[in-house]
Amino acid sequence: DVALDGTGALLALAAAAAGWRRAVGATTTALLLLAAAGGAAALLVDWYLDVSSGLLWVTTAGAGLVLVGLLVHRRRAARPD
Repeated sequence: DVALDGTGALLALAAAAAGWRRAVGATTTALLLLAAAGGAAALLVDWYLDVSSGLLWVTTAGAGLVLVGLLVHRRRAARPD
């Protein structure tokens, strides 16, 4: 329990040192990437085993679309006018 609390405090301090906006952006991107990649892997396993994937198709595609939107937004914001 102490190790978990210490790790959480360390991550919070690292996020504060790096700047909250940048830390939240990086965390959001990492979680979306994990959702898209994990969802795609699960869809492949479901397809191979011939089982229904349910709403996994929607959530995986949604994570992928949001990632593409973030990429487009960041490139437009970084481009000098």
